[in-house]
Amino acid sequence: MLKTFRSCKVGINNQDSFIIFVTNLYTLKRLFFLFAFGLVLASCQKNLIEPESEFPIDTASDTTPLNPGNSQSLTFNSQVERLIAIKTNEIRSSLGRDTLIQTAIGDSIASLHSIDMADNDYFSHTGQNGSNPWSRAFDFGLSFSSLGENIAKRGPYPLGSEAELVASDLVEQWVNSSSHYANMISTDWQYIGVGFTFSTNNVAYGTQLFYY
Repeated sequence: MLKTFRSCKVGINNQDSFIIFVTNLYTLKRLFFLFAFGLVLASCQKNLIEPESEFPIDTASDTTPLNPGNSQSLTFNSQVERLIAIKTNEIRSSLGRDTLIQTAIGDSIASLHSIDMADNDYFSHTGQNGSNPWSRAFDFGLSFSSLGENIAKRGPYPLGSEAELVASDLVEQWVNSSSHYANMISTDWQYIGVGFTFSTNNVAYGTQLFYY
């Protein structure tokens, strides 16, 4: 019986050795490449830095008392302005008057005049540039049928003064003047704007703008 077998070589000839050598070399290169890539990747990951927030968050409370003066923040001024509007409306409500609506444009007009008085050390309804309450309102594009203005100056105040104290002092000063008080309680008005600031020597300047 004739049996045919294909021989299976146990040994490896030179050609086979070369192929295996090349194959193993290729495998080693791949392993080396993967190892090197892993090191680079690890290095890159190690050096990654979390990006900072584009918009920093101020965690300070809006009710924190702040010092008056040049470093005075808008937060403190806004507190005083809001408190003046609230106290004015409380007086009006006690007399059965309608509540006035505080407006952003009214605040802007009033603030401009308070800042001008504080910066230039004067106290008058007439601005340094000759403006008056009506012309200042026109400059801001405010539409109104009637308009009135109260201004007050008080101080200097010690550092650390509370917004509540400053607002109460200014409102009290207006209440104690018959003409200013008449403006505050008049039934002619529908809106109010309030502007407040400190001068460099901590003198308080307040402006109330009434209109409809």
